[in-house]
Amino acid sequence: MRCLRVILGPSVYDRCADCDTIRRSQLHRSHTNFIVTSSTTRDMQNAVARTRTGHGKVDKETRYPSPKATLIARLPASWIPYAQLMRLDRPAGFNAFYFPHLIGLAYAASIAKHTVPWTELGRYVVLTFLWSILLRGVACTWNDNVDQDFDRRVERCRNRPIARGAVSTTQAHAFTILLALASVALLAAFPRSCHGDAAIMTLLFFVYPFGKRFTFYPQLILGFPFATAILIASHALDVDPWTAELLTPTACLCLSMVVWTMIYDTIYAHQDLEDDIKAGVKSMAVRFQHNTKPMTSMLASVFVALLATAGYILDLDSVYYVVTCGGTGLALASMIALVDLGTPNSCAWWFNANFYLVGGIMFLERLGAYATRAQWDGKCPNELSSQLYGDWSLDL
Repeated sequence: MRCLRVILGPSVYDRCADCDTIRRSQLHRSHTNFIVTSSTTRDMQNAVARTRTGHGKVDKETRYPSPKATLIARLPASWIPYAQLMRLDRPAGFNAFYFPHLIGLAYAASIAKHTVPWTELGRYVVLTFLWSILLRGVACTWNDNVDQDFDRRVERCRNRPIARGAVSTTQAHAFTILLALASVALLAAFPRSCHGDAAIMTLLFFVYPFGKRFTFYPQLILGFPFATAILIASHALDVDPWTAELLTPTACLCLSMVVWTMIYDTIYAHQDLEDDIKAGVKSMAVRFQHNTKPMTSMLASVFVALLATAGYILDLDSVYYVVTCGGTGLALASMIALVDLGTPNSCAWWFNANFYLVGGIMFLERLGAYATRAQWDGKCPNELSSQLYGDWSLDL
C-alpha cells in the first residue's frame, strides 16, 4: 500500500482511498447494487448483484445476467423489471402455459362432430398464444409477490425484480391487475363458454403459491390450471367436453396434464432443492428427494395409462397408440433416465426439452388426425383440396 502511495502520489492515492471508502459505504446502504466490471466483454454482459435478506443482512453475491443478453434488451430501462416479471426474458417456461392449449385445440378439432375450419383452428392457435403470454404474466407476477421472502433465500430466484427491490410489492400488485384486465379484454375474442374456464384457471394460479407453505404437493395444485386449458380449447372450437360421449376421455386428458405437470415440475424443482430445504419451501422434489426417479416413473406410467384410456373410449386408431401413447412414454422414460437431478443445468434442459418431446408428440399426432379427417371430409383449404383432388371431391 505504501508503494502504491509513492507511485500515485499522496494526493491521488488519498482521493482514490476516499472514493473507495465512499463506494463501499454506498454498497452497504443500497438495497440492491450492480457492479459491472470492464475487463472483458463477457464481464460487461453480467453484473454482480448483492441482495439483502428479510433480516436486512447482505446476502452472498450471485451472478445476474444483463438485459443486454436477453430478448428484452431494447425496452426502456424502467420497463425491464416488469418484462422480467412476465418472464419475457425466459421463454422456456412459456411452453408450460401454451402447450396444454395447443394439445386441447388439436384434441377438440380431431374429435368434433363438425369439421373445424382450418382458419378457425389457426385463429385460436394465435389467440391462445397471446392469452398464454398474458396469463403467464399474471401468474408469475402474483407468484413472485407472494414468494418474495422465499425468493431472497433461493440462489436462482434471489434476483427476481421484487426480491431484489426493483419493483415494490404495491407496484407488483398493480401490474398484476393491469395484466389481468388485459387478459379479460382478450377473452372477448373467445366464446362465452370459455370465460368460466378462464376464471377458474386464473383462480387456481392465484392459489398455487400458497401450496408451497402447506403441502409437499404444490405441483399437484399447479397441474389443475394447466389442465383447464383443455376445457378452454374445447369450448373455443364449439366442442362440449361434458357430453356423455366425451366426459370420460376429456377427464382422462385433463388428468394426464396434471400428472405431466407433476413430473416435469418436480424435475425442475430439483434445481433449487438445497435452498428450498433451508428456506422451508415445500415441493415434491423435497418430499421425494431420494426417490424422485422411481416416483416420476410411476407417474409416467399413470400418464400413459390415462392417454390409452382416452383413446380406447374414443375408439382411436393404432397410430394414436403408437405415436401418442408409445412416443410420449418413451420421451418421459428418456427424460427420467437421463436427467441428472444433482445438476441444475440438466434439470433445466430437460424441463425445456420435455415440452417439445411430450407436448409436441401429443399435439402433432392429434393435428395429423384432424388434417386427415378434414381432407376426407372435402373441407381442407382450397389450395390443398385442388392439389389433391382437382375438381373432384370425395364424398363419404
